[in-house]
Amino acid sequence: MASELVLITKEEGVALKSVRTRIAGAMERLARLKDSERRLLRRVSVKCHECGATHAIGALTYIQTHWYVRPSGCTDGDYYNNGEGKWDCPACGLVNRLYDKPEIMALCAHFAGVLECYCTQDRSCCSDPRPCDACKAVGRTRDGRLK
Repeated sequence: MASELVLITKEEGVALKSVRTRIAGAMERLARLKDSERRLLRRVSVKCHECGATHAIGALTYIQTHWYVRPSGCTDGDYYNNGEGKWDCPACGLVNRLYDKPEIMALCAHFAGVLECYCTQDRSCCSDPRPCDACKAVGRTRDGRLK
């Protein structure tokens, strides 16, 4: 047996329209506030450990490193974990580390871009001396330096 639809009164319809109009206005204000928040977060600065230059994260590429877990046994290993984040200083070329902290990870999306790097630091997982494809694309060598 189907339910019967009960229509709202004219006054309730007017009230509903008013509420929907206010919701639409609030959503527009929220969108403007979120845009302002994004612009402000892109201006968060990081300081180079080598030269001391300060750069807005919105102009930098976040480098997400990954480390490899070797296969062991029948079903364990053979996968990558996220490592620390890094960024290249445009002034001196130093690769600066951003530690894996929640506040850093929250800012990751506000960098100009994200580079997924699968070059391990100790190179123990791989005898291949070539950089990963992502690093090759931006001119990084296997040791993480820019060419």
